[in-house]
Formats: sequence, C-alpha cells, structure tokens
Amino acid sequence: MADIPFINVTIRVKTRQDKIADECIEGFPLRRWSFEVCMLDKNGKEVTADIIQSCAYYLHSSFTNPIRSFKNPPFRLEEEGWGQFDCKIACQFIFNGGQFSLNHKLIFSYAEYAIDFNIKVPVHIPELQDKLKMHFDISHAISQETTEEYNVVAVSKWLKKLPTMDEDVVSEIVDKVLQHPAIKSELNNNPINETFKMDVSQFPNDLLEEITDFMSKLNN
Repeated sequence: MADIPFINVTIRVKTRQDKIADECIEGFPLRRWSFEVCMLDKNGKEVTADIIQSCAYYLHSSFTNPIRSFKNPPFRLEEEGWGQFDCKIACQFIFNGGQFSLNHKLIFSYAEYAIDFNIKVPVHIPELQDKLKMHFDISHAISQETTEEYNVVAVSKWLKKLPTMDEDVVSEIVDKVLQHPAIKSELNNNPINETFKMDVSQFPNDLLEEITDFMSKLNN
C-alpha cells in the first residue's frame, strides 16, 4: 500500500545458440542454447546482477524438469532442443526485497542476442541499498524514502492521541482514511467475513500527508 521508494534498473538476458552438427528431431536441427542474466549500471555497462538472489526459468512443458532454478550470477542455463518458445524467468531480490518476472523469448534467428527489461528495484532495505550504491545513483530515491518515513512517524504520533480527541475530529480522520481510493480498493478486495487490518506504514503517502496537515492545523 505505501509508496515504496524504488529506482529503475535494466536487466539484460543474453542468449546464445548454435546447431549441433547432423542431429535432427522431427526434421528440425537440434540446437545447443544458453541463457544468462546480468544488469546495466548507471553508465550502461554490463555488470553482475548481484541484487538478484535467484532466478527460476520456466521452460516449455516438453522439457524434463521444466522449472530450473539457479542461485548464483550469471544464473546460466544450458540446454538442448529444436523448438523456439517463450520462457518466463522468475527472479528474487536479495535480502527478501521482493520478486519480479521477465518474459523472455528463445529464438533461432541469431547466433546470440540480448533483450533488455526495465524493472523497479526497492531501496528501502539497507543491505539492498548498499549493493545498489555500487552501481547506481540512488540519492533521489533515498530522499523520497526519508520523507515517507517522516510522514509515517508524524501520523503515528497523532493517532496515539485519538482517544483524547473530540469525537468529531476522530470521525473526520477516520472518514479521510476510509474515503481514500486505495483504502477503498483494499476494503473491497477483503473478504466480508474477515477482519481487515492495516498498519499506518501501509497508508499511501498522499494520505499520510493529508492527515499530518489536518492534525497540524488543529494545533495552530
């Protein structure tokens, strides 16, 4: 729910393939191929994708054990086959930073090729920040994170005072929360027979700012 600060990073999937001499399956030449994953730094240079903990390749169902997982960069997969197919690549960030997926294509038109994917990488985890700083300028994203943390702390302090506040003030704050589009969406998606819980840190940043401004004006 909360606006997690992030930076845009380009992930590159590199493919190489070549024919295996005199070998065919169903009339198609057998080929040896490989995938590798890297990323581009702030200067567009290929660097090790050390912000990724693991990659899982979802191959065509005709392969034995079609899901192949790797835990070390460059997450190299080597295989043989005769057909082209779309391959989902599910990746996990280091330090439990979340997941993302890429939809790669294995084609035999080129001996080697690279496809770039733009992804969002969260910067709210200190250890992941340290890795990102080695390759990117993340100062703007960190500044955004600091602002959001301030809003969360400010609103948390005000909410602790709710039991002592005027009933009309409390009702207005609750109404601001419940009427926010993002909160409404979460409520609508929550099963009606289940208790709905949400921490202040999950509030959208614009809602945090609105409540902070409202509470500040009450004290002026």
